[in-house]
Amino acid sequence: MSQVEPKIIMTEAQSSPIKRLQIRGSESVKPIIQKIGYQYMTDFPSVELTLSLGSSVHGYKSVFQGTAEIGMVSSNMPDELHRQMQDKISEYKYTLIAHDAIAVIVHPSNPVKNLTRQDLKRIFSGRAKDWEDFGWDDGGKIEIYSPHPAHQAFATWRRLVMGETSYVTIESKTFNSDKAITQSVENTRQSIAYLSWVEAHAAGSTVVQVDGQYPSSETISKKLYLLSQELRLFSKIDASDQVEKFLNYCVSQKTGQAIIKDMGWISIG
Repeated sequence: MSQVEPKIIMTEAQSSPIKRLQIRGSESVKPIIQKIGYQYMTDFPSVELTLSLGSSVHGYKSVFQGTAEIGMVSSNMPDELHRQMQDKISEYKYTLIAHDAIAVIVHPSNPVKNLTRQDLKRIFSGRAKDWEDFGWDDGGKIEIYSPHPAHQAFATWRRLVMGETSYVTIESKTFNSDKAITQSVENTRQSIAYLSWVEAHAAGSTVVQVDGQYPSSETISKKLYLLSQELRLFSKIDASDQVEKFLNYCVSQKTGQAIIKDMGWISIG
């Protein structure tokens, strides 16, 4: 579950009428759009971008309701919302800007190299409690670490791994930052955690396979890795020229995609 955070106002000094662009939605997409947004306003000083954070659902609803021109989304539209808007859904479009995934990390000494999605569900629900169940005879009790429930990765993990009827065990230890997760796993022999692949990769964490696939730029972008996700922008097909200009900026290899690559994310090119 994701909380709506205070708005992030990104502005530059203006000498001409201000063109405002409202962007709302997924916390997972925010770091990219924030970085691209600052550069966009440097290149186009008459533009003011306003970011309001929440969830992918928040992004979809904001565009449908007209309170934002662009929604940041990292998951598909919920079935119920899709049914509600099915008569108008053809009036909207997605713009893919980057790829990401959830990585599963363990201590460097952990000999377990592969876990299935069902294994992960058993572990994080608390049903499987000892590493011996997965071939590490002297591994001991499994220590479960998780992002805080307000973090977007928590909602993504529930959607991709736990499902609607299972929950991360209350015995898990939660963290407010990815850095705290990677450091804690590095220091705890029996630990296991999940977080954004980008952050795990940057930290050099020990990543395990999921159903026989390691997350990599190739397996994530080709959706071979099961816990992959697309980071997209949602907007009306007949959006304003200002919206189209920003979307084109995000997907251009010379601007938005260059920024995404420089940040260590997986670009679309």
